Amino acid sequence: MLRWILNDTYTSSETSALGARTGVVPGYVNYAQDSDACLVFVNALAGEGADRTELYNADQDTMVKTVADNCNNTIVVINTMGPRLVDQWIEHENVTAVLYSPLLGQNSGKSTLDVLYGEVNPSARLTYTIAKNEWDYNVRVYDTKECDFTEGVYIDYRYFDAYNITPRYEFGCGLSYTSFTYTDLNVPSIEALSVYPSGKKSVGGPVDLWDVIANVTVSVTNTGGRAGAETPQLYLSYPETAKQPVRQLAALSGWSWLAGRGRR
Repeated sequence: MLRWILNDTYTSSETSALGARTGVVPGYVNYAQDSDACLVFVNALAGEGADRTELYNADQDTMVKTVADNCNNTIVVINTMGPRLVDQWIEHENVTAVLYSPLLGQNSGKSTLDVLYGEVNPSARLTYTIAKNEWDYNVRVYDTKECDFTEGVYIDYRYFDAYNITPRYEFGCGLSYTSFTYTDLNVPSIEALSVYPSGKKSVGGPVDLWDVIANVTVSVTNTGGRAGAETPQLYLSYPETAKQPVRQLAALSGWSWLAGRGRR
């Protein structure tokens, strides 16, 4: 039996429905104990009228832990934009999976089940770092009209790399029901570039900032027993004299350029 647990409180109608046939007091414990698997949904409150004010929620985390204490196959589905901390329960022995699925549309329920039941192989990657603690991030929520961006380019994984902070899930992380191998990596030699871009100004900087200077190729093979998609990621590192982050994402699968000129 698969149970869906959505909130930390029940309405009167939900209470009647849960207790009408079982004769037990409805609640997480009784609900979870009678289930082969439990899906627990958590989110973060935000919208056009209000920004997010927290990276986790104590009531939601208590709900997850209560369900996991009584259901040995607890699957947590996170629906939120941006990072959501999971360290309150991620190492619980009964939390068997976490599905991170931000900003789903009207078919969110079907999409979630397609992934959990293996009808669709997940291939997405995190576009931000999930930290172990909220103080691991170097930026805070500002409630003033003016903000000083003193962190420069050292945000997210660039900051974690620079200060050797171990994340819970790193930028670009993602699992799959199948496996892939990388072969025939070809990285051509690149002559040092010392000339700053000076072309016509455009969106994102001078147009010659995006000149293709080299192409990197690699063969990716699905070596598992399931159909699936892979997302190769290419990172660049600069000499210490450049005073740049340890590594920077330069390309994803399907991009034809390695890096631009100058400071790119």
